[in-house]
Amino acid sequence: MTVEQKMTGEKVGYHFSITLESAIEVLNRALESDKSAISKLFLGKGVKCNEELAEDETIQIGRFVEDGKTYNRIRPLGLINGMFGISPETGFGPLAMVCQIGCSSCGWKASEVEHDEFENCPKCEAKLGAVEIIRFEPTKDEFMYGERL
Repeated sequence: MTVEQKMTGEKVGYHFSITLESAIEVLNRALESDKSAISKLFLGKGVKCNEELAEDETIQIGRFVEDGKTYNRIRPLGLINGMFGISPETGFGPLAMVCQIGCSSCGWKASEVEHDEFENCPKCEAKLGAVEIIRFEPTKDEFMYGERL
């Protein structure tokens, strides 16, 4: 699609009041367009960040150990969730990823039933992790929905 074609569409213009639902719709549309790219972007190691960013009130970062040292890292989901705020109970944001669990070493993938049954790959014994995003959806949080889910 050319820039001219995009400029004549109904979604032209800035959207200053983004809702969680509209953010999820855009993320899922991007995922549908290029699952591999979006999965790599969101599931990648992220970027090292400083302590000031790590201490932000709503932006979520991860702590990773590399060569025996602990580093702060930011990924896209933590930054996006920071825009919406965090649950006072869990400390997490309202946006979640549903991921395919599998082995990046041998390519084995778990079925949804098997997700909680393995820590290591049953095929090669490597550690399992998220290998692909299935969809984005709201976090199941009582502060968003008024009751515990």
